[in-house]
Amino acid sequence: MKDLSISEFCRRVEEEIRARDFQDIASLRCAGNRLRVEFSWMGRSMLEYQLREDECGFDALFERERMSPMHLGFRKGFEERFEQILEAVGAEILR
Repeated sequence: MKDLSISEFCRRVEEEIRARDFQDIASLRCAGNRLRVEFSWMGRSMLEYQLREDECGFDALFERERMSPMHLGFRKGFEERFEQILEAVGAEILR
């Protein structure tokens, strides 16, 4: 993420989650150099990232996930919606 602090990025993502009425399903928690995204709907899934600041902003490096068996069939849809939220606040998603 370029030109945004971690706290500002988290604030903007939370605003975008609310603007898209996704807050009943997705939540975000930033603490120190950790970012946790949780999806709660017919189960609970979690994605966790390590945040590394650099001179241009920061990177979020995927560390681990815990996926609810109930979410497996909906995973692609969750990921697409959340990626749209991240891109709306200026994140670049690298694969």
